Amino acid sequence: MVKTIRRRERGGAIVEFSVTAPVMVLLFLGTVFFGLDFHMYNRLEESVRAGARYASMLRYDAYTGADPSPTRCTSCTMPLTSGAFFTKIRNIVAYGCDPSTESSTDPSNPCTTTPIVEGIGPSNVTVTLGIVNWAPASVTVSIVNLPVSTPFGKLSVSGKPATTFQYAGVYWPACVGCK
Repeated sequence: MVKTIRRRERGGAIVEFSVTAPVMVLLFLGTVFFGLDFHMYNRLEESVRAGARYASMLRYDAYTGADPSPTRCTSCTMPLTSGAFFTKIRNIVAYGCDPSTESSTDPSNPCTTTPIVEGIGPSNVTVTLGIVNWAPASVTVSIVNLPVSTPFGKLSVSGKPATTFQYAGVYWPACVGCK
């Protein structure tokens, strides 16, 4: 009688394995992909925060063309589209440094155009100044239209992450008495 029971149970482990293996593999791959996406988002968030912090301390010189709006406002937001201020912040967020101005004389920490996250470039970074009483009061840096590859296709990250810092740099207005 014992031999009959054992014969009926033969192959039970293989059947159980074949039923549970696909579920376990999907759970494992889901965890890996979530971890990689979370790591990418953390790097992106860290880069945006560093760029916004750097922008909040830079000298904003309206004479260099960084001020795209000839009209002044007492309280508004002004997206930057050109100028040295804008270019430097975009490069810092995308590459971690500004390769156009920083020399790579330090071999242990060279400034290259290797992106922080795959697919990001300076065109994916927006910089907006918060204007109060005709002078910068805050700097907001965010990511727009960043293509992200996932196992299920491509997504576009836009508007997140975004960081705002109070502007603490020196402001040089483009007109006398504007400050």
